[in-house]
Amino acid sequence: MGPFAKEDTEIYGDYAPDVSRQFTTTVAEGLAKLSGTVAAASGCSGVKCGIYLADEVTKAVDGADLVFVALGTGPTVESESNDRASLDLPGRQFEVLLDAVRVGKQPFKWSGKLDIVVHSSSIIVSNVTEII
Repeated sequence: MGPFAKEDTEIYGDYAPDVSRQFTTTVAEGLAKLSGTVAAASGCSGVKCGIYLADEVTKAVDGADLVFVALGTGPTVESESNDRASLDLPGRQFEVLLDAVRVGKQPFKWSGKLDIVVHSSSIIVSNVTEII
């Protein structure tokens, strides 16, 4: 779940060499090797997440046994000489996280390096089992 679930180029960052799809595994593809059924969705109109796709999130996490949420930045959002003033999740990614928790109702793993602590009064605190 999240804009990095099926992303195969932004996950490498600004200093990565040219990405070869043949040697790249997305988060969703990696999880599919561990489970028979994986419902993967971005929930956003891209990594910047300017448009939030709530129905996509709901469909992907409803009834899931476990939800992985892959959020963050990539070279499109920040890069050398293109720093951000905030460590908050970009665009509407936090809404993706909130709805993944609310709809999924299961413990989930969150993969990201940005600030979710400022939101400690939300429902996230009781549902995050591990931050990778």
